[in-house]
Amino acid sequence: MSTPSAPATGTTGTPATQPVTPGTPVLQTSGTPAQTQGGSSPTTGNTSAKPFIPAKFDMPLLEDDGENYNTWYVALQLAFKNRDIWPVVNGTKLHPDQMTDSAGYSEWGFKDHEARLIMITALKKVGQKCIYRATSAKEYWDRIATRYSGTGGGNERTITLLQQFFKASFTDTEPLQPQIDKVVYAAQQLETLGFPIIDRLLAFLLAIRLPDSYAMLRTVITNSDASNITSRWVADRIIGEERHRLNNFEGNESAFYAKAGKGKGKTLQITQGKGEDLKCAHCKKEGPQEGGLPQAQEGKGGEGSSQERY
Repeated sequence: MSTPSAPATGTTGTPATQPVTPGTPVLQTSGTPAQTQGGSSPTTGNTSAKPFIPAKFDMPLLEDDGENYNTWYVALQLAFKNRDIWPVVNGTKLHPDQMTDSAGYSEWGFKDHEARLIMITALKKVGQKCIYRATSAKEYWDRIATRYSGTGGGNERTITLLQQFFKASFTDTEPLQPQIDKVVYAAQQLETLGFPIIDRLLAFLLAIRLPDSYAMLRTVITNSDASNITSRWVADRIIGEERHRLNNFEGNESAFYAKAGKGKGKTLQITQGKGEDLKCAHCKKEGPQEGGLPQAQEGKGGEGSSQERY
């Protein structure tokens, strides 16, 4: 009795086993991704491109006093747009009806949750309290804007910025660039809140707030042609003068600012009504000294003691 021979490849029945060359992908008909031997990249049965999923970014934290609100706002808005959830945050895309469009409703809910997660992790204590019990990304966004942008009846931020701008004073014991930047940034934020600051006002404010050690530069700036003065022009000259002094200083930057702080606050203690003479708080000597310590003026001081700088 003869034994039936095995069917050859290409005929009906089980195909003969063929050797597989390493690195050749083995296709599968189940629709799952193909497995690869020899380390080559897998292929899929579905050739349609998958949707692009943007990467996540580390968001800046919004300071409790809102000092960096504008930067924070721009950063989060870009992140929302990058992940295609900005329409959910600003309210232009409302959630679909769950009964008629369950898939769209689920997608909207996912984007809303993602937006809320991004916001709450980019807030500190005050900001997180601000959104307490809010139920949607739009409500989160609106509450934060109301508190920090000065819109919607929230004036705390506006008042803080006005104080930062008009009460600004510079010191030569610290680098001047960050001090200038803070005033300029306050002016920019005030403009977004409906308080436009003309550039000439900003320029003269930067000049008149210079410390007394920069009195000569202050005089030069304020006596210049006002039509040519801009805030950038003034800032460049202030920083240029500071850099010139640093370059001519025999020591490092820390020593430069430390030296500027020495001798500040030396005062004359003037006590009236107790029979005490005028005494210098620095040298502890009584009475007016040769070399120009100012005489105590009558009528100043009253009860107790007062101080006169020298």
